[in-house]
Amino acid sequence: MYINMKNYKNYFLIFFTLMLFNNKSAFAQIGTLDPPPAVNIDITTTIGTFLQFALGSGVVVFFFLFMWGSIQWLTSEGEKGALAAAKARITSAAIGLILLASVWAIFELVKGITYSP
Repeated sequence: MYINMKNYKNYFLIFFTLMLFNNKSAFAQIGTLDPPPAVNIDITTTIGTFLQFALGSGVVVFFFLFMWGSIQWLTSEGEKGALAAAKARITSAAIGLILLASVWAIFELVKGITYSP
């Protein structure tokens, strides 16, 4: 089956031209632009935000390492070296997840002790 790429280029150009000259979003905001309100940011908010970001990133890294180890395990085809590497990667990801859960529990404990509304 032959796909004519010239037609796809033409469709893309037509779509892009229509989106470029679509002026409905040009008047999305009419009026004055007020400055954002002043926000009082303290160190506890900054630390909390950083820890939430770090824990969320750690969970994403765990997921990718676990999936990588699983795919490596499935494609090892019984080769002992590749199977051992896959097991080590999955074990490392699981240990990392346990450490993340521990950090989260300690964070929540400290927050519960020190937080006063």
